[in-house]
Amino acid sequence: MTAASGRRLLRLRVFCDLLALDAVSALLMEHGAAGTELRSDAHPVVIGWLPVHRDLTPRLRAIHQRLALFPAYGLCTEVPSMIAVVEPETDWPRQWREYHTTRRIGRRCVIAPPWEQPESAPGDCLITIDPGMAFGTGSHATTQLALESLEKAVFDGARVADIGTGTGILAIAAGLLGASCVLATDIDILAREIAQQNVELHALRDTVEVLDPTEFWRLADDCDIVVVNIVAGVILELAARIADAVVPGGTVVLSGLVADQAPLICRALADVGLVSPDVVERDGWVALSLVADPAARRDTGALAAVQRELLRIGSAI
Repeated sequence: MTAASGRRLLRLRVFCDLLALDAVSALLMEHGAAGTELRSDAHPVVIGWLPVHRDLTPRLRAIHQRLALFPAYGLCTEVPSMIAVVEPETDWPRQWREYHTTRRIGRRCVIAPPWEQPESAPGDCLITIDPGMAFGTGSHATTQLALESLEKAVFDGARVADIGTGTGILAIAAGLLGASCVLATDIDILAREIAQQNVELHALRDTVEVLDPTEFWRLADDCDIVVVNIVAGVILELAARIADAVVPGGTVVLSGLVADQAPLICRALADVGLVSPDVVERDGWVALSLVADPAARRDTGALAAVQRELLRIGSAI
């Protein structure tokens, strides 16, 4: 968190559908939130902290206006509600650092904020990520599931593609786990800049290349592994391109999926030859590890049908 000690902050709670948590978090960060916390329990909520100064009211108005559009984009069934409380002066940097601590994900990945220097065992992959930078800090179940699945798939010399890279955490993990070439992209220019900074921080410039989407899709072929951590609707829109990017017998790791979407998504992806799904679940989210089998491709109409279904139930953007 960037707020100075003793600075007054507004604590904003936004209640929304489970699938909209990441979008709400990004919205608050875009409008100056000093940090966000996502809770995906019985009542999904994003908690953000905004500095209290003269432009606070216009920021809140802009956030409310953007939230009002979420149902139209299929992110929520209703407009998310907001509750705002001005917190008493406190040592926010200390509290922020107490919340964001080192965590081990899978067998080898250790994710740490820059203010900690954790002990690591031989073979560990230490990844340092500032939790206020962009989505992908290891705190959310979707990132954790993607990391764990990626760790199982990566082998020495693998060629990996990371779609929706955010902070670059998955691309960096792939490089540290032994991949010889990692291509990463994000539609968000700021996310790409942050990912590039993190790649350089981990001395992976010769292994990980952060690209704009056009250049990424030009180069992303013959990949042994493709990892994607984005919402279901976008995954289905990119399904054919994802399948084309991976070698026969290669692995596609998909995260960012609500658990009850998994059967629909698996049925749709079979149309593009992504089959034999291994499903892992945590906190209502799932990750799929699929095998690319070009011989299994067939247009049953399932992909288009599932896309229409997701749009109907408001689960895609």
